[in-house]
Amino acid sequence: MDITLLSLILLLSFIVALSSIIYAFKHLDETRKGDIKNSIQNKQNIKYDSKFLKSVKGLDLNL
Repeated sequence: MDITLLSLILLLSFIVALSSIIYAFKHLDETRKGDIKNSIQNKQNIKYDSKFLKSVKGLDLNL
């Protein structure tokens, strides 16, 4: 094979690999942002039982 053909194939494979890595990091970042948003919403919607709140009210956390 010609050296130019080999270099063209190598360059093409490098571009494909680089674009797939960039896509993977973007996808990872989007899912992480979604997970953080969902966890914040879940923390705001937590309802505690009044018996539990009364039992932990006098708890001393100084260990």
